[in-house]
Amino acid sequence: MSDERGEPIKVFGATQDVTELKRAEEGLKETSEQLRSLSARLQSAREEESKRIAREIHDELGGALTALRWDLEEVRDVISEASVSSQLTALRRKIEAMITLTETILNTVRRLASEVRPMALDELGLVEAIEWQALQFETRTGIAVEYQCPLEKVDLNSEQSTALFRILQEALTNILRHAQATEVTISMKQECGEFFLAIKDNGRGITESEKSGAHSLGLLGMRERAHLIGAQIDITGIEGKGTLVAVRIPISESSEREKKSLRADNLS
Repeated sequence: MSDERGEPIKVFGATQDVTELKRAEEGLKETSEQLRSLSARLQSAREEESKRIAREIHDELGGALTALRWDLEEVRDVISEASVSSQLTALRRKIEAMITLTETILNTVRRLASEVRPMALDELGLVEAIEWQALQFETRTGIAVEYQCPLEKVDLNSEQSTALFRILQEALTNILRHAQATEVTISMKQECGEFFLAIKDNGRGITESEKSGAHSLGLLGMRERAHLIGAQIDITGIEGKGTLVAVRIPISESSEREKKSLRADNLS
């Protein structure tokens, strides 16, 4: 619109609208980054707390139950050497039942501790932890797991290893709950300055609507974990042929330098 001299009017208002829109976009971007930063700190704190709880369960409660089992076994052996009577036989049976119950509780404690925070991840590293998780999943579910990994260790820090392990756990949980699969393949490799993790099943295949639906919080968590460590995650499904979760993460230059330094030290 122009005035009687042909000059445009309301230019100031339009400019003001654009400026406010840019400010709003910048504010939204800043808020988004703050939320991501908060999410990262919360996840880090949660992992540290999980590590502490798992160690207490494993060391304190697990140790106490182990000692109790040993004491019961000692009492059983003493009774076995005593004269046989109906009362001793009944007592021996009761002790046997107590030992069995203690063993069951001990196995439950170990399982809960490993689910809260797998000891293998802290003590052995990502490669061994994923191999352990694959074996546990196959044993627990009856779904065959093929594990493919030529690596002995990977050049990733603790935060990256934890995030990748949690992504694997969530992927396996989704397979068990939704995929209707009978086989799973877990593969890892490291090449061209990147680390790759792939989890593939032979199930029904995830759909596009499922990837963005209201019940896809697990997938959202996987994507967020990947984002926080600078990784890229792709989730694809083919109807009747299964689903593939593929994660790719650049290996930090510092890790590469440390690896080369260690090799140089070994050669010197």
